[in-house]
Amino acid sequence: MASRPQAGDTAPLRMTGIGMDKRRESAERWAWLRPPVFANEAKTHEAFLLHVILWSMVFVPPPYVLFTLLRTPRFSERALIQGLVGEAINGSLLFLLRSGRVRLASIIQVGALFAFMTGTAMTFGGVENPAYQLGYALTIVIAGVLIGIGGAAAVTALAIVSGFVMQSRSAADPLSESARASIWIVSAVIFPVIAVVQFLASRTVRDALDRARSSEQKFRLLAEASFEGIIVHDRGVIVEANQRLADLFGFERADELVGASAKRLFTVETSHLLGSQATATSGAEIEVVGVRRDGSTFVGEAQTRAIEYRGTIRQAVAVRDVSERRRVRTEQIKLERRLSQAQRLESMGRLAGGVAHDFNNLLTAIMGNISLLQHELRGDARTSERLAEVMEASEGAARLTRQLLTVGQKQVTRPEQLDPNQVISDTQRLLLRLLGKQVDLHTNLEPELGSVLIDASQLEQILVNLCVNARDAMPEGGGLQIKTDLTSLGIEDARAFADVAPGDFVRISVSDTGSGISEAVLSHVFEPFFTTKEAGQGTGLGLATVHGIVVQNRGFIRISSELGRGTRVEVCLPRAS
Repeated sequence: MASRPQAGDTAPLRMTGIGMDKRRESAERWAWLRPPVFANEAKTHEAFLLHVILWSMVFVPPPYVLFTLLRTPRFSERALIQGLVGEAINGSLLFLLRSGRVRLASIIQVGALFAFMTGTAMTFGGVENPAYQLGYALTIVIAGVLIGIGGAAAVTALAIVSGFVMQSRSAADPLSESARASIWIVSAVIFPVIAVVQFLASRTVRDALDRARSSEQKFRLLAEASFEGIIVHDRGVIVEANQRLADLFGFERADELVGASAKRLFTVETSHLLGSQATATSGAEIEVVGVRRDGSTFVGEAQTRAIEYRGTIRQAVAVRDVSERRRVRTEQIKLERRLSQAQRLESMGRLAGGVAHDFNNLLTAIMGNISLLQHELRGDARTSERLAEVMEASEGAARLTRQLLTVGQKQVTRPEQLDPNQVISDTQRLLLRLLGKQVDLHTNLEPELGSVLIDASQLEQILVNLCVNARDAMPEGGGLQIKTDLTSLGIEDARAFADVAPGDFVRISVSDTGSGISEAVLSHVFEPFFTTKEAGQGTGLGLATVHGIVVQNRGFIRISSELGRGTRVEVCLPRAS
């Protein structure tokens, strides 16, 4: 995770590669002004401290030389040499720092500072010069910060020894000698105290940094291990982001998001929810629309919660893409609905077939007795006429039972390998008579279609029923097309149909330009006796019979329609090997 800018930064989110390249070029141009970063965090920390100290030292010589030229011109040559030497040392140490030799640069920095303070004190007043007490105190602190307690102790010992040498010089009077000795004695007490205090302060800061670093590492580890995109923002400005979020929104690296506005990642309609106090307090899931780097959008779920991060209360937001999950759920609902419909049709078909089977047995007895009576009473014209009417009605009932047996898949068949194209061509003359002159019939038959295993009369019945239904949907005339081609059914799709195995299928499509079927009616068209026609104009068994034949032959049927734009029925039968 990246975390350089803090709250209040207003760097806009770069949504184009050109903007990112410009920002990267600008960052590389001024990289030498920033402290170097190493894999070792302790080394990086020491480099940061030394970087700050060195740059502060870079700005010391110019005002020192200028002050000397104005106030003590006789020392200007010496001040100029000291300034040039100081800048040369600072430049060399910056070069060592950027090349990775941080500890060597730290030791040289402390040594140079100690030598400068010692030279200044010995030249100008000895222990009475501010360079002795203040300069050595500063050197002890810097040594402790850069090198540690060992460096601070070494500088302390050298400072006491050099002070002893300076205060031992001959003085003009005993009072001056006593004053120097007093300063040295006090310094000999103060310098170790400064070293100890600096060590305790450094250890306290180091422990606090270690705790913060450990807490941050745990946060980063958990964030990077998460399957959700996570950002931490302060009043809408992103201060942390994990790689999963970068991937989710189309960015290469997470640090590209740091400093950007969190609201730029979401549509205006949903971005305001991220800063809502109610959602932050409850941690409830909210629906958002994410905007990727390329401008595309996705439906997501987000949870936002207030957390303490780096000593400040900020908002953490977890985002997940639910587009695929919703698509799968939608497909699952469709499959469940289709499977439920197939099971309902299957149960209705079994009921209709069972009733038709028993009723057909009764009709056989009735028609047999009527035939006998007709033979016995053939001399009675009036009675023979009435018996003929009864026989005709019985034959109509027998035809109805045969349709019901087909719906219930109990019709006795003689399946054989057939070429659907040939059957369609042979049946075309009959279909033209049924459709009439107002309907324009076209065929589009795929060559090399292969064959199907089905009873020829059943395939003809499918074509007749579908074409008659299409004709009735076009009372003013229209166009009708019969098309054949090949299609495949996958494992997942096959689960939506009962007793259908995945594989290759021959598809027979019948499309019309009629009035179409509404969504409410479409889910009932295969049910026995369901019809939208007026009473006496249809039995409601046409599509139910087609469905029964298709299911009996291990196929499946699909229908699509739109009001005013026609209907398309696809009959898919297993291709015979």
